[in-house]
Amino acid sequence: MKEHAMGQRRPLESIHESEEKYRNLIENISDWVWETDKNMVFTYSNPRVKDYLGFIPAEIMGRSMYDLMPREWADRIKNFVEAMNREGKPVAVCEKAMNAKSGEVVYFEMTVNLIFDENGRVTGYRGICRDIRDRKRAEEAQRKAYGELEHMVKERTKELEHARATLQAILDTVPIGILVVDAKTHLVTYHSSGIERTFGGPLVGKTYGVDMYPNQILHLDGSPMRNEEMPLYISLMFGKQVSDMEILARQPDGQEHTVLASTAPIKDAQGRITSAVAAIMDITKLKNAERGLQEAKSEAEMYLDLMGHDINNLSQVGIGYLELALDLLDSTGRLEPKDRPLLEKALETQLNSSKLIMNVRKIQRSRAGGLKYRPIDLCRILADLKDHYSQVPDREVHIGLTSSPQCFIYANELVHDVFTNLIGNAIKHSPADRRLDILIDLRKARLDGKDFYRVSIEDNGPGIPDELKERLFTRFEPGKTKATGRGLGLYLVKTLLEDMSGSISVEDRVKGDHRKGARFIVLLPAILDR
Repeated sequence: MKEHAMGQRRPLESIHESEEKYRNLIENISDWVWETDKNMVFTYSNPRVKDYLGFIPAEIMGRSMYDLMPREWADRIKNFVEAMNREGKPVAVCEKAMNAKSGEVVYFEMTVNLIFDENGRVTGYRGICRDIRDRKRAEEAQRKAYGELEHMVKERTKELEHARATLQAILDTVPIGILVVDAKTHLVTYHSSGIERTFGGPLVGKTYGVDMYPNQILHLDGSPMRNEEMPLYISLMFGKQVSDMEILARQPDGQEHTVLASTAPIKDAQGRITSAVAAIMDITKLKNAERGLQEAKSEAEMYLDLMGHDINNLSQVGIGYLELALDLLDSTGRLEPKDRPLLEKALETQLNSSKLIMNVRKIQRSRAGGLKYRPIDLCRILADLKDHYSQVPDREVHIGLTSSPQCFIYANELVHDVFTNLIGNAIKHSPADRRLDILIDLRKARLDGKDFYRVSIEDNGPGIPDELKERLFTRFEPGKTKATGRGLGLYLVKTLLEDMSGSISVEDRVKGDHRKGARFIVLLPAILDR
């Protein structure tokens, strides 16, 4: 009998130990976990609701979820739940907004499971909510200048069997990875599917360490991470909780994922560490959004540079000619026909200012997708430009063109500006007292399995020094670089080509001697089936 009683205690001890293990696991996951009846009236909530909405669980028990929502969101979620029931979806994901106790509207991403009775009838709903306020702000910023969010996840449940079922449902549906490591053996005892997606393969049964992952585990600066630096190791060996450590996971093909790791020790009733749990979240999209915001900021500054710097320069030129004209009027009382160029030059600079403003607007439309892409005959554009620039007043310019009768690309109207800029620069930055030869060569090219037209534009002008080539296509930095029409213009050329899935590069016309002229090479996607 004594042995029988002891045999009964062992399963009970195992149950209590597992209960404590999973209870700790849930308490270290930052989701709001809840249950409702079929009318969406709360029957359960974990404590995380207070962090997000300011209510303790007892304050929302017996209240309808819809009562805590803005009206338009309540109608939307009602339709969502009705669709779940109608279509028989066991699990569904949506966004929702709820009113916090403070009056703030809090946005969540909600995963909902249907709860069935033994007859297969829906009796209620079980869900988890993740706070996506940061993501909402990032999405709003991204419409203006790109952005995204960060999440945190935490869970909890009531009793053992209910906790296991709820936990399994959560782990199977949340977009995070959960990893559990045994304290004695250092073997991975559990991981969710999110771990495999992020780190590249199954880990159960492997000894915990940086070498167990199919992917390479690195610091954000790309340096290798040691076992003792890993967040789960810190929790496992020292009983410390680690929050939001950023780690780089590099796949065999070189792709990198940035992950956010939070870990905590799991202890038994005596306070001994039995295992440790890690919650892993892939924040690569958030990092990309941050980079997008920075690129948008740079783009806005570029427009400011254009409008502020170049237009100001043009205005100063126009003002100078007008002042000369006024000085003549003051001194002579009239302007002679020979003085006409003063007014013409002033008018020309104002027209150039207007043209620059129009070009900026075109670029903005291009970046915003406001320009239509269509098949364009690139050979026709180059032929027209050859004819136009071969007749520059007071200059001896010879332009040779090698191309086909027709060569179509898929681009927008600004492709004309690209080649106008390149040919115009060659003329503008070459000595006016000697003949300038420009050779334009167009031919087909194939790169990475894709068809392109390769346009080479070379001249026998003064060339471009190597130190300038490195920053030729970058936007100048006020206070550091003397801005020129050529440098800023080529930055815009590069921007326009990238918008059209093309590219530009520069090299010496004569290899190794930049003084013999420059060669610009443009690649644009070709249409070969016309």
